[in-house]
Amino acid sequence: MAEAADSVAVEAESNGIAQIAAERPSQNLWQDAFSRLLRNHAAVLGLIIIILNFGVALFAERLAPRPYEKQVLALNNSTPQWIIDVFPSLEAKDETIRLRGAELTVQTGDRVAADQLLGESTVRGQTSEIRNRMAGTVIIEGNQLIITQEEVEVYDIRSGWEVFVADGDPVLPGDVLAQHQETAEQYVAQLRGLTRAESCQLRDDGTRPRLCVGTVYLTEEKLFVRNPNIGYVKVSDEYPLGADYLGRDMLSRLMYGAQISLAAAMIGSTVSLVLGVALGLSSGFIGGRVDNFLMRVVDIMYSFPTILLVIALMAFFRSAFVSGNTAVSLPVAIDATETTIEFPTILEKEFRGVQSFNIGKETVAIIDKDYEPEVRFILTIERGAEGTEVMEHAADANITLNRPWSFARQLYTIDNALGGMFFIALGIGFTSWAPMARLTRGQVLSIREREYVEAARSLGASQRRIMFHHIYPNILGPIVVAETLTIPSYIAYEAFLSFIGLGVNPPTPSWGAMISEGAELMRDYPYQALFPALALFFIMFAFNFLGDGLRDALDPRLRGVD
Repeated sequence: MAEAADSVAVEAESNGIAQIAAERPSQNLWQDAFSRLLRNHAAVLGLIIIILNFGVALFAERLAPRPYEKQVLALNNSTPQWIIDVFPSLEAKDETIRLRGAELTVQTGDRVAADQLLGESTVRGQTSEIRNRMAGTVIIEGNQLIITQEEVEVYDIRSGWEVFVADGDPVLPGDVLAQHQETAEQYVAQLRGLTRAESCQLRDDGTRPRLCVGTVYLTEEKLFVRNPNIGYVKVSDEYPLGADYLGRDMLSRLMYGAQISLAAAMIGSTVSLVLGVALGLSSGFIGGRVDNFLMRVVDIMYSFPTILLVIALMAFFRSAFVSGNTAVSLPVAIDATETTIEFPTILEKEFRGVQSFNIGKETVAIIDKDYEPEVRFILTIERGAEGTEVMEHAADANITLNRPWSFARQLYTIDNALGGMFFIALGIGFTSWAPMARLTRGQVLSIREREYVEAARSLGASQRRIMFHHIYPNILGPIVVAETLTIPSYIAYEAFLSFIGLGVNPPTPSWGAMISEGAELMRDYPYQALFPALALFFIMFAFNFLGDGLRDALDPRLRGVD
């Protein structure tokens, strides 16, 4: 009886397992990996951030509020109000609006919100609205309207008050402003917004710094004391993330900067996957002399410090010798009869290989060179070459050297046309494939002797079929994971090169270049470095999270495990 009961239980259990297996559809490795990837919340978050960045990069021209190179110098280093609220160290500067033919709907002491209608201005028959950029308190002073962020003290003087100050008078803390004629009550200036007391001591001439003095404004009913403004930041809601030192929109430049960072990521990963996988697969599968030769090449590549190699490439291809863009100045004025020009001897190297140069629109041919180190360097020239007009030129006129054609200079021309991305791509691509080649070779060596590969050989499968149908699909998982985790290093290379000035050409925006520019103003305008740094941080941690998720999802030992 016990044996029968056990057999029934085993049969019921096996039937239940079979029923569950029948109800659950079968999944291959990639489907199961994708399902487990979606259950990894950190990896999904990283994937969402990457997709959003790609969307912004692809449609930057449509999404960006303004062109990335557009400058509005009047708004340089300006910020919206919310940034000043986030960074207490930022001191807002008063906004000044000049009034011409104005009819105002506000008066001194009124509190106004940003972009509020303050009145209308009529100039030459044309009427326009007067609106403010920042929120604050209105001060009307002569022909200008001031929106101040500082405290404005308000005192009621409608009846029984004797006023001791006049409109526009400067006052110090403790000064008596007015006294009630019956109660002898006094209004005393507080000026709580003053700078440090030690900075407000009397000068030798009996005066105090301007920032230690308040200003009185009088109306028929009220007396106002405007605290001195010690702010330096222009407040404007024109740009959602503020403007840089040239008045360019930070948000637009961040959007366009995503193109550069993701381009570096895609270039590095593409070269690594195509070249590195191809060489590693061939080396590991063929073996012998081919394997030995390819691995020695990889070892040589590993012997170079990657970032220093990239810097050396960038520095060489962007040198004056290659670019030919270095301009020198005329040491003396030349007229229509000038046939020789004496230059400082240090400039001789700039003229090596140069047969002609331009001064403005005139082309000048070099007939002879007389050079003696540290003594003299004289050029004999022919004016009006190539049909250009002979003109007089003042001293210090710029000379553009016409260097002869070279392959390196042609590469520079291509790089210049691509905004500086070509050499970045060349540098990253030149060094990115070696680690992938070594990883691929190791994976191939561990798989090519497996039983299913031996079975394919015994069944007469060709070498090509074994390589691409049996080995390559089984090493793809580790390769994808490794490359996803390596992508942040490509982004970091581009950001570092731009940070030290060897990245994209200005004014093309790059997060690294924006961090470098913002770092110089970190104390006064920290947001200019913080926003691009955050953008760089988020995209790099997104790829890292996605790589970790892919590593767990593609691990065959975890297949079917939640």
